Amino acid sequence: MLSNKFLLTNIPVFNNFNLINDGIQISPFIHLNFLWTPFTQKNIIKDLEQKLNGQKHVEHPLRISAGFGMSLLTQAFAVEFYYNAYLKKEFHDVGTEFFIKFGID
Repeated sequence: MLSNKFLLTNIPVFNNFNLINDGIQISPFIHLNFLWTPFTQKNIIKDLEQKLNGQKHVEHPLRISAGFGMSLLTQAFAVEFYYNAYLKKEFHDVGTEFFIKFGID
């Protein structure tokens, strides 16, 4: 798995707050996630059966998500909201477009 988050710290509206001085920090970001799930023998046999049965769906080993979000940091907790604008997954995979993470320090 490869996961990258790029903080956008130079946006004037959000860089007015500093965690040390103000006790709060707001940071917008964009994220990119890649997950490679190599084929196992079971998956190869399943894909061959699907092709032989004329089914169009073939399992692919690459999952991708990309989007944008916002981190809110305080000295007591952290909250992150993000939206997956692009989500490539298989029909049986669990995946959400909007997600909230909450943490307490």
